[in-house]
Amino acid sequence: APPGARRSPTQEAAVETLRRLSGAEVAGEPTAEQLQRMLRLARARSHPDRTGGDRTDWDRVEQAARDLNLEL
Repeated sequence: APPGARRSPTQEAAVETLRRLSGAEVAGEPTAEQLQRMLRLARARSHPDRTGGDRTDWDRVEQAARDLNLEL
């Protein structure tokens, strides 16, 4: 989103999903670079190979990335 643009409620929920699943401590509004880093961390932590085949969090991360138009 352009600087100063407000996110939709769906996008805000996606940011919170990435915060929670990545474990990243980002104060305030994350930058595009911080969102990409949170996405990489969340994907690594929730990968089905690391979670005994459970895809629940993986699917949440992938949906959050789509909601935020982040590169998968």
